[in-house]
Amino acid sequence: MEALLGQHQGLHGERVKRTLFEQNQNLSKGMESQGESRKSHLVSPVESQTSKGFSSRRPSSTTSTATKETSASAASQARMLASEAKSIEVAVLRLYDSSTTVDEIDETIFGNHDEVCTFENPLVKLCGVCEIRSLFQLMKKIFWSFNIIRPVKVGLWLGGKDGEGAKLLLDFKVEYQVLPLTPKVVIHQFTHLTISLEGRVVEHKDDWSVGSLIENIPFVGTFLYPLKQRCLGLISSSLGGVIQPRASFIYKLLLQEG
Repeated sequence: MEALLGQHQGLHGERVKRTLFEQNQNLSKGMESQGESRKSHLVSPVESQTSKGFSSRRPSSTTSTATKETSASAASQARMLASEAKSIEVAVLRLYDSSTTVDEIDETIFGNHDEVCTFENPLVKLCGVCEIRSLFQLMKKIFWSFNIIRPVKVGLWLGGKDGEGAKLLLDFKVEYQVLPLTPKVVIHQFTHLTISLEGRVVEHKDDWSVGSLIENIPFVGTFLYPLKQRCLGLISSSLGGVIQPRASFIYKLLLQEG
């Protein structure tokens, strides 16, 4: 009997040990599964952030490519406008030469000016190529001769005042003669040309130097106008010395030391 009781107690102890061992294994498996789930939760945000990073990087490369294409097209457009401005410069200067024929005037106006181009000088203001053409045709009949005195100074600004097209400035002098025996009149002229993106002149403006106009008046331009300039210069310098006498005194001392 004692032997049977001992065997029964031994079997019961082994069963308890197996039960405890199985419970420990189940607990360890549960902890491992929880750890894996936590890892998956920790890894997923990183992966999502990485995917977001790649998605945000892709548009940047596209944007840079678009920017390069835009800059390249702008550069090619600028080169085209510069070339157009050069040809327009040569053509417009022909309008201020009496040796230019009537057909060449028509070719210059209709070939380079826009249909609604405006023309302006200190005397007249015109709108449309037909009116501009009539003006230059009239100039050819009024004056016996007129021609440009070289050299011609040229200035070109791409973009213009509104950020489009180009602005061309021509600085030159024109010599006019009404009749064969009459004196020649020289006018210092500034021609402003606004060129559109299509390479057409949309604004044509001629400005004349006031000094050059006065200098062509007999006696006034040769004697009175220079005398008036000298008198006004002396008056302005005298007023400057009265307003700032200390500065004038220091300037005189510097001249004496030099």
